[in-house]
Amino acid sequence: MLKTLLATAAMTFIAGAAYACPNIGFSGPTINASATQLYSAQNYNVTAGGSSDVSRCGIRTYNGVSPTGWVAQSPDFELNYYKDANYSLELRVVSNCDSVLLINDGDGDWFFDDDSNGSSANDALLHINNPASGTYDIWIGTYGPQTCAAQLQIETF
Repeated sequence: MLKTLLATAAMTFIAGAAYACPNIGFSGPTINASATQLYSAQNYNVTAGGSSDVSRCGIRTYNGVSPTGWVAQSPDFELNYYKDANYSLELRVVSNCDSVLLINDGDGDWFFDDDSNGSSANDALLHINNPASGTYDIWIGTYGPQTCAAQLQIETF
């Protein structure tokens, strides 16, 4: 009986350890931009979604939200942001599916949104007031396990 319990515990640990979650140690395509450069919106095409169910990853955002949805393990983009003006930073997703947006900033804070983009009830939008200079890891995901074509829009105000 004890051997069975130990084997079950070991398999559970191995299965949990093997599960792929968003990894801030991995890199994605790099976007280098300043606040003034982003005053004109920049658009980036991407395939939204992935194999990581973020609801299983134990991520908590800066305001206590538990993200849901499916993303890749590596960020879709890394934004190296330089604050050369006192603007807010806005990241939007436009897609033909229910998109989610997950961001980790240079301070290790997580940001998440599911349906805030006013252009579509199913797209994501994050507005960051007073963003600091640094690297922002960005995942564009989907609410369900499917993938779809999407566009990340980045702009400052």
